[in-house]
Amino acid sequence: MIMSMIGTKPCYYIEGIMSKRISQTRCSASESSSSENEQSASTSSQSTQRQTRGPTWMHGDWNTGGGMLHIVPNELNQTVEGHTPLASHLGVLARDGSLLPLTYKSWHYVPKENKERIWREIKANTDADDSMKRILMSSTGKKWREWKCTTVKKSHYRAFTNDADRLAHRPERVHEHQWRALVYYWGTRKARKKAKKNKRIRKKKTLHHKTGRKPFAVVRLEETNRNKGVPASRMQVWKAAFLKEGSVASDAVNEVMTQMTELSTQMEGSSTESTCIDEDIFVKVMGLSNLAVFEHLD
Repeated sequence: MIMSMIGTKPCYYIEGIMSKRISQTRCSASESSSSENEQSASTSSQSTQRQTRGPTWMHGDWNTGGGMLHIVPNELNQTVEGHTPLASHLGVLARDGSLLPLTYKSWHYVPKENKERIWREIKANTDADDSMKRILMSSTGKKWREWKCTTVKKSHYRAFTNDADRLAHRPERVHEHQWRALVYYWGTRKARKKAKKNKRIRKKKTLHHKTGRKPFAVVRLEETNRNKGVPASRMQVWKAAFLKEGSVASDAVNEVMTQMTELSTQMEGSSTESTCIDEDIFVKVMGLSNLAVFEHLD
């Protein structure tokens, strides 16, 4: 069986529960591999015609000019300068199966020693100090979850209907024993039930920002600079993040904008400062739960 790190213990192969399941899929996996080889010629010819960015494999100096990467945080210790190369390297660390195995149930269960190795790697390659540790480790954890649940599961598990094909199409960056553990775990009743619940939650999310890889902290800085140094309100940051010139906003975004505009009209002529008015409108439309999101999102 596989005693996986879906919990707190490391993943090992020993005889038992998984042996029968693996043996049943071996033949099918072999047949799938043969079929894949037969199609390799046409696939390779198509790949030469279509050039894509591909995955990021970054090693060595984090700073393109050599040496340590210089990063500048804001008052909340969110990175506002150097964020793009920093995000790329944190993503590389998050996808390193030796540093952060995917067979842990959640980021919470990743051992402290693994996280400390990540932090030492960050400090060795950037000028980040300990005050930034919580934000940067949280960002790494988010990238680890996205890699595991969005990229790996969506592209290599959900893309196939049986375990034989899944095992035959292991992601290049995922260690074989970890992939077998994941395929087994995601097929359990408990994991399927949790996946359905998460799917229902995702469907309720109708607002999607248009900032790409740019952190909200940088959006806020840009808007503050447009205000000639006056701190941007949450409402201003929200509009900059969810509205993009030249693109059509979703119905959900338009609905929020309509509510904000109506409240702004009602409060015209008020003696209250405009920043306070914006904050009040934001809370009324978006709710208190979104205050923390726009204050601390990295």
